[in-house]
Amino acid sequence: QPSGVTVATHGEIASDCSTGGVGARARFGAIQVRQAATAERCRLMGCGLSLSRRDRLPRLNAADDDTTVTQADRPPPLATEEEAPPTLCRAESCGATFDRVFQQKPLERRELAITVRAWEELPESLPSAASSAWDDVLSKERWWRKCMGSELEPPLENGAIALVDAGWLVTLAEDNGVLPPRQAAPPEAFLSLEEVRMMTPMGHCAGYERINLRIICVSHTWLQPEHPDPFGYNLRRLGRALKLLLESPHHCGRWGVFIDWISLYQACRAPDGTPQSRTVLSDGSCGRRLPSEDVLFRQALRSLGLFYSHMATHVFKLTSFPVGYPGPPYELPPVANLAGYDARGWCYCESSWASIGNKCPDLVIDLHDTHGADMSGVDTGEAECWASLLRGGQLRRDPPISPARFEAELATRSFTNGKDDKPLVAKLYREGFTARMGVCARLVFAGHGWGPAEVATMAETLSTGCAHNLEMLVLLSNPVGDGGALAIAGMLPHVPKLRLILMGDATVGTEATAALRAACEARAVDLRMISKVGEVMWWGLCASVHSVHDALGEGALE
Repeated sequence: QPSGVTVATHGEIASDCSTGGVGARARFGAIQVRQAATAERCRLMGCGLSLSRRDRLPRLNAADDDTTVTQADRPPPLATEEEAPPTLCRAESCGATFDRVFQQKPLERRELAITVRAWEELPESLPSAASSAWDDVLSKERWWRKCMGSELEPPLENGAIALVDAGWLVTLAEDNGVLPPRQAAPPEAFLSLEEVRMMTPMGHCAGYERINLRIICVSHTWLQPEHPDPFGYNLRRLGRALKLLLESPHHCGRWGVFIDWISLYQACRAPDGTPQSRTVLSDGSCGRRLPSEDVLFRQALRSLGLFYSHMATHVFKLTSFPVGYPGPPYELPPVANLAGYDARGWCYCESSWASIGNKCPDLVIDLHDTHGADMSGVDTGEAECWASLLRGGQLRRDPPISPARFEAELATRSFTNGKDDKPLVAKLYREGFTARMGVCARLVFAGHGWGPAEVATMAETLSTGCAHNLEMLVLLSNPVGDGGALAIAGMLPHVPKLRLILMGDATVGTEATAALRAACEARAVDLRMISKVGEVMWWGLCASVHSVHDALGEGALE
């Protein structure tokens, strides 16, 4: 029983076996998990919950700030592991099946809150609805974990980062609104962590499994120092894209959007603490954050790399400017940053984060040419559906770059407000890069069209020793060439755990192939160079199991 968790049993099971459990509900004792115990875990096994096949489905109730769960009189705990059944908690009642191995995985407080909400929405006398809703909850939790959504939970749970409801953004854009800072946004604009977890697609979109989360990270240029989009130009571009996304039958449902202006706490408060619409107040003075907001803002900055580089998040780039910018109605100070998207420091950092790890190329989209927009940002609707927008905006994946190379490139970039954020941005990139590359056991760079130069950049990055856990490298459907093959050979001593390289042989000469094979044999690395026909078979395999990562997981390389 962890601290902050109070357990009390004071009930009896009310069962009616003659009805087969259809109309029966159980009254149990209370397990109160208080909101203050955010990091505590409550093991149901430790609390003594053990449901048999004839137990009735529990009715869970939430009251005030506490999450209240009712449970039957506790049976004696299992004495040994040998006495524990393979699945500790399995109840079948009202046609529903509850299946979870609590003995192996503890139930966290936030999962318990999700369970409470799901049970409160169940009808009392509809067994099929109960079964469907309960299975839906469990499936979404499993999918959230499979997509490694738990990496994003800490800043979402403590409030450092807030995701915005995509539907709310679409409505605001259609009303010709302007994006407010976080402190001035209404509560209905945001999604809670539980809502984010429950909106994961479970891989059933379009009838196939796909590792992705319904989270979009927006990378955009600030059009004015005190407000990134004072006249709603970028908002209407984004709103148009989100509307097409939500109208797509394969992507409908709720989506969470990260936009720095509204997802992070901004310095927009007046001296009396009232939030304003911009960071520069009406009297010309600068706004401020509350001390608690400043702490969360600094925590959020250190988590940005996890969001942009996560393999399952989407990245939308808003790279173009309104026609006539920076002319009226924009009012820019002499030190304003007028550089393009690629020449801006924060934009370059976000774009570089998106190239780290195993993010699929079609998860990164540039919205610059997928619409027609005038100075007001009103879209003329050139993209008629999400598929056409995706085809027009999909970007070529760049190879990951090392922190040292990033810092050298960053020296040529500029920042909004004339500030020199280079040391901060370089530090944040290094932290995000190290955190992401250090946990990659396999890197899949298949079908990116990389030539010798891009492969050499990738090899230079891996030669820094960042991928110390890398075991598999996939470079299929890339014209690697002799230069790329030799770069890979020189990289091998810096990747100690690498055991398999999968690549094509169509563009690599005989001498370069021999040199690469010799280097791989010296390091006990299995080199598979596949012919063009083999690559076609490989992509067919990926289509049959729905993704490159699943093809690797199926052990079908042989």
